[in-house]
Amino acid sequence: MPLPVQTRLMVHTAEMLALPHLVCRRRDCRRRNACHWHFSGNGEPCCLRNLTAAQRRSSMNFTNRPRSSSNMAAIRA
Repeated sequence: MPLPVQTRLMVHTAEMLALPHLVCRRRDCRRRNACHWHFSGNGEPCCLRNLTAAQRRSSMNFTNRPRSSSNMAAIRA
C-alpha cells in the first residue's frame, strides 16, 4: 500500500535536506540516506523527531510552502 501523499512529501523533503544521514537514529536510514521508517499514526518520518524546535519549524515551513505551477514545470523538465 503506498504511503499517503503528505507522508511522501515529508519523506522526500527530509531526504533532500539529508536528514536521514545527519540526524536519524535508524541505521538503515543513515546508510541509505533515505527515510524508511515513519510513524504510522501521523506519517511523520522518524528523523524529524530528532530536530530542535527551530529546525523542525524550518523543515515544516519548507514542506508546506506553496508551490507555483512554474516551479512544478521546472521540476518535471
